[in-house]
Amino acid sequence: MGRPRKPRRERWPVATKGPLPAKDIVLFHHSLIGLLAVRIGWDRLTMDHVLPPDDEGLAPITAIKESRKGGNAPAQNLADQEYLTIIQASLDGFWKVAADGRLIDCNEAACAMLGYRREELLALAIRDIEMREDDEEVAAHMRLVIARGHDRFETEHRCKDGSGILVEVSAYCVPGAEAPLLLVFCRDIGERRQAETTLGEMQQFKQAILDAVTAQVAVVDRHGVIVEVNAAFCAMMGYAAEELVGRSARMLYPSDAEFERAGQEKYGQISGEGIGRIESRLLTRDGRIIDVALSSAPIVPGNLARGITFTVEDITARKQSERQRLAHEARQRDTLIREVHHRIKNHLQGVLGLMTNSIARHPEMAEAMEAIFTRVNAIAKVYGLQGRKPDAHVRFCDLMETLLEGTPGAPPILLRNLSMDMEAILSPQEGVPMALVINELITNADKHRRAKDVGRPVLAIFRIDSDRVTLTVTNAPASLPDGFDLAAGTGINTGLGLLKALLPRTGASLNYRQEGNAVVAELVLVAPLVNCRARRPDPPED
Repeated sequence: MGRPRKPRRERWPVATKGPLPAKDIVLFHHSLIGLLAVRIGWDRLTMDHVLPPDDEGLAPITAIKESRKGGNAPAQNLADQEYLTIIQASLDGFWKVAADGRLIDCNEAACAMLGYRREELLALAIRDIEMREDDEEVAAHMRLVIARGHDRFETEHRCKDGSGILVEVSAYCVPGAEAPLLLVFCRDIGERRQAETTLGEMQQFKQAILDAVTAQVAVVDRHGVIVEVNAAFCAMMGYAAEELVGRSARMLYPSDAEFERAGQEKYGQISGEGIGRIESRLLTRDGRIIDVALSSAPIVPGNLARGITFTVEDITARKQSERQRLAHEARQRDTLIREVHHRIKNHLQGVLGLMTNSIARHPEMAEAMEAIFTRVNAIAKVYGLQGRKPDAHVRFCDLMETLLEGTPGAPPILLRNLSMDMEAILSPQEGVPMALVINELITNADKHRRAKDVGRPVLAIFRIDSDRVTLTVTNAPASLPDGFDLAAGTGINTGLGLLKALLPRTGASLNYRQEGNAVVAELVLVAPLVNCRARRPDPPED
């Protein structure tokens, strides 16, 4: 049989369940305990989750096997050196405490924390330092640590000068052959607690100011998520603060389009000018849409990534008043314009009466006067039409019907509308020019028929499409004169010269063509001269 194999020296495993809090030094302490075990005479430190972890995710130390130090002196010296280096370098205070509460060992940080020299501190016990617990409570707490294997808590320790400091304590029990030992780490958290208290007070102070102001204030982060609101903002929108904070500001807008528009304009102004002022509309909890003025600025100037704060002013009443004022002004203007049109029509009708009397007294002037008469009559009819319509706009079909109403001396016209379900609206300023153009088309067509056959009247047909109005005027029998060119102005008479002059340069085109024994004039009108749409009911006339 060979030489018996030397038992393998096992490493001390650390088993954990669940994540450990990142803010603590748990992993550091666990690793350090392993070195301490070597230092104080144990070669194996086992941490198992025989019991469930406590509320802070830390598993208790449940079994530590004690054995004598082996004969490897260099390795032991290295462990001692590692122990001393880590303990002395630690910013946390460290004590090794006997089962009766006496301090056996400590590091420099513990001495500095309490204001003692090392020999002074090691002459004390836990009860001499603890300020919150009396002697019985200290003893009971130590028994609890020994039974559980560990504990973490906050308490207050007494310094040498009698002052107290707030500390966070992590205590671990290491069972021994004769009596257990406690390894204790202490961290001074006085400044941290003070900072947290100050921060909390500042937050409360800021919130008190926000809630005291009457302006509606909110803060969003760089992703548009609401992070803070004041009481006035909640009251305006109808939400509680907890219903808004943490949610996207999109919930406050009536549509995605308005949310995107407001964001683009607001951030564009902030990027260029440092502050954004826009008007928008918001959706309250009860479904109302309100008009608001938003004034926004970055929390950190020049850094939109830190979020923005904005004030909101409800301008619904002001906007409503403004809309009512504009509507009233529009009605007044409409009434005035219609009155002006009506008076112009009356004056023109007076002129037409004088012209009729002059023609009767001077028959020799009839032919020359008739052309002028029809033009003035067309103008009078347009003004009369505009004076009857509440919006003063002229529908093309109304214009055609009004121009072709029975007038003494007017040529016989056959009018056809091929689009009864559509209508085309002429802007008010185009009513008179279009009336003169159409009047010249019809009178010129009648004038140039070779035979005045009443059985074959001038044929006027118009069609309204979604983007244009097409009017064709046909007279027959008729023919275009030689060399006729309307665009070049050759072969045209005075009436067609006037027609060409009145025709707008954009939105209108006119051409003549010969079709058999008939002459066809085609007038096409498009935007902006006309607005084509589905026919609507006639508005009531005053």
